[in-house]
Amino acid sequence: MRKDIEFIAYHKESDELFDVHALTPTAVEKHENGISYIYDRKDVVVMQYTGRNDKNNKKIHEGDLVTITIPADRFKKYENPTTTIITGIVYFYNGSYQINIGESVGFSGDDWIRLTHFDSLSSAEILVVKKAAWLR
Repeated sequence: MRKDIEFIAYHKESDELFDVHALTPTAVEKHENGISYIYDRKDVVVMQYTGRNDKNNKKIHEGDLVTITIPADRFKKYENPTTTIITGIVYFYNGSYQINIGESVGFSGDDWIRLTHFDSLSSAEILVVKKAAWLR
């Protein structure tokens, strides 16, 4: 089975976020209205698609700020369970896409949770709050 690799790019000077049509070590190409635009690689930040979409079917990329809502019924074994909301930015870290959640749940700021962790939580909702949040 072949998995397509998709990217978006952020052009620093124009503050523009766009889908990448082609990528080389020195250039990034986008297509818009039948016209190709070539950007020098040093002028853009390229972010890879994680292979996952949020609850509204929006693609989740590296650098996106996401909110994950886990309903209280997932915590039945605890006394007085409550809905948990986790917010963090998606990064590729230690070989997988992860969310730095430390500050959102009161930890040290260097606590990570794998994005795949939520695959088994069918009732968890992931929502992209801001695209390329770490750049803006």
